[in-house]
Amino acid sequence: MFQPIRKKKSDRPTRYYEIIIQKINDMILKGTLQDGDKLPSERELAEMFRTSRVPVREAIKILEFLGIVEIIDGEGTFISSIEIPSLMDKIFFGFKIDDQTLPELFEIRVLLEGYAAGRAAKRRSEADLNMLKQSIEDMTNAQLYTDDLLQASKDFHNTVVRAAQNSILNDIYQFLSELVEMSRQKTLVEQGQLSIAIKYHQKIYAMIKDQDEEKAESLMREHLIDQNNIL
Repeated sequence: MFQPIRKKKSDRPTRYYEIIIQKINDMILKGTLQDGDKLPSERELAEMFRTSRVPVREAIKILEFLGIVEIIDGEGTFISSIEIPSLMDKIFFGFKIDDQTLPELFEIRVLLEGYAAGRAAKRRSEADLNMLKQSIEDMTNAQLYTDDLLQASKDFHNTVVRAAQNSILNDIYQFLSELVEMSRQKTLVEQGQLSIAIKYHQKIYAMIKDQDEEKAESLMREHLIDQNNIL
């Protein structure tokens, strides 16, 4: 299962612990290692990889930080179930949101939420439709530039993503949505943007209700790109 390390020539020196991490990751992806499986001891891994125990120890520490393995005192090291939100928190730890990175994050949101709108059109339930309709009504009735308005807009987009019925997509979107929350505040207070946003929401809702996947996806992308142009 654990093959000896053979370093390959590359533009930069490859560290042994990086190779060990990659090998363990590959085994997880292939299903050779699964949730709950116990890894060999540090000494045994070093013998299998034909390295010292130092890079093995470094690799395990990094995998533990990422939540890929769990170390239980007195029992050993186990492959753990990866939680997307926790992993995203670690990946983006210390990530700075500024005028340059915000539009770039928004581009990712356009891709994810556009896809979600198409999936939602195919998989939505009556409850999803009711929640979408309610959020549009809440936006229409909300006072300008209030928390109620921002919440109603957020509810609409969250419901679209949930209606896509893809838990991993939802987890990633929720994390990115928190990062770009300031964009919603900025775009909705721009002159005339509220009425435009409501019209887009109404059109997207209609396409999701009619189960027009292609149109729902294109309208969501168009809506978000329109908002992105303001940033």
